[in-house]
Amino acid sequence: MKMYRGPFVAMQSVVNERNDEQVNSGTEADVRDMRRMGKQQELNRNFKGWGALFGFSLILGNAWVVCMVTSIFGLTNGGTAGTIWMFIVVACGMFCSTLSMAEMASIAPTAGDQYHWVSEFSPPKHQKYLSFLVGWMCVLGWQTAMSASAYTPALTIQGLIALSDETYTLPGWHAFLLTLAILFISIVINITMIRKLPMLEGLMIVIFFCSFGNILIVLWVKGEKSSAEDVFTKFSDNAGWGSVGLATLIGGLQGGFSSLMGSDSAAHLSEELKDASYYLPRSMVYTALANYTTGIVTIITLMFTLGGSAEELTSTRLGQPYIQVFYNATKSVTGASVITALIALLLIFTAINQVTTTSRQLYAFARDGGMPYSGFIGRVHPKWNLPINSLIVTLLFTFMIAFIIIGSSVPFNIITTLSSASLLTSYIICTGCMLWKRTCDKANLPKGRFDLGCCGRYINCAALLFQIVIFVVLFFPSMPHPTASSMNWTILIYGVTFTGSTIYYFLTARHQYLGPVEHIEKD
Repeated sequence: MKMYRGPFVAMQSVVNERNDEQVNSGTEADVRDMRRMGKQQELNRNFKGWGALFGFSLILGNAWVVCMVTSIFGLTNGGTAGTIWMFIVVACGMFCSTLSMAEMASIAPTAGDQYHWVSEFSPPKHQKYLSFLVGWMCVLGWQTAMSASAYTPALTIQGLIALSDETYTLPGWHAFLLTLAILFISIVINITMIRKLPMLEGLMIVIFFCSFGNILIVLWVKGEKSSAEDVFTKFSDNAGWGSVGLATLIGGLQGGFSSLMGSDSAAHLSEELKDASYYLPRSMVYTALANYTTGIVTIITLMFTLGGSAEELTSTRLGQPYIQVFYNATKSVTGASVITALIALLLIFTAINQVTTTSRQLYAFARDGGMPYSGFIGRVHPKWNLPINSLIVTLLFTFMIAFIIIGSSVPFNIITTLSSASLLTSYIICTGCMLWKRTCDKANLPKGRFDLGCCGRYINCAALLFQIVIFVVLFFPSMPHPTASSMNWTILIYGVTFTGSTIYYFLTARHQYLGPVEHIEKD
């Protein structure tokens, strides 16, 4: 057996001097997987079984809550019927994507995920560049998603204040300060309570499902309900695209994908889960099913109980249409405030889990030499067994983005779309590489403990087709004839990042970055 190692293997363990006994290495399967991938176990495996990770990724996805936030896309483009039916389409497409990534995660359960899978499954002559590019897209996607995750509960808290104070005008600098407070709380919990995080996730699952049930009961019992015919068959083009079909496609796909993206979230904790190659893919699938189910039920409930027109909801003084829906249903400031407070709490815990996933992805890519100053960013604290430096970088990046989005929804929407487009790029490339490996080099495709079997090729094809369609739609503006302020500038920022990472690769990184496949044990 021969071990292929590149110059960055030493960088994988800046803290090699510490004893392996200090780190919880997991099961024999975990040790074997890490050895095969050429990685040293540096993080403690605090998550046991699929249940703890299920709770983590369920709260991180928080689909039924995020559905309420993103419902504005569908109300403007597509109407109630468009929002519901396109959400179901997105759920089906995302499930194919999740199944594809779950199979890859069972073969290579590493915190790096997409860029590692691309390196292992792509054609040899393209593996290094494609892996590097996907790594950068993942960094951009998760770091910008972190900014949105901290900003969204801040907006919810502002809406909560506006419920009780009719003179409150939602000042942008308040949202900025709230974003920073949520970010700091998330970072502190990720440093000081990381060993207790699985237990905390158990508590949050209880709050998650109790809030879900209670809020839906309140809306169905107290809310003014529309007819089933209007809800399920009334498509609309409120933005003026001139085509109901195009409006539905844009609003439904953009809103639905924003609610359900992040299929790879749990996989970035691979190196902190015991028996990861078995429990990780199952946790990904169970989480997806739970999020899709609660999301669909929530979307249908919300569309039945809007209590006002799309124009009234989008122009609410509360800032968030779904908070106005709560007030319309309860006719009570206290009742709407309690519901909104539960939503804010769940969104804050989403931000906490987002920090964990974002920092682990950044740490893994730096460990493989993909970032500038990789030796610093990829360092693991020898006492806490945590990637403290990647947490600090995440803090600083989110702090900078918070300045950009202060006081305006336009940059916030751009950041959200940029996150979706970047992560979607990584999904497209790794799914495409898996399909190539399965079709053209199947003899060398490792068999994991979650195997799609003969259905794998069809599932990969369906996932890839769905991802490409979503990718195109994400760059559409939210309304026709956009002005400079309403234009979707995501394509520009995405293009600059794509071009910049490519230039950096050919000028410098190609001499340093070998790609994870170079470290893999081969018989």
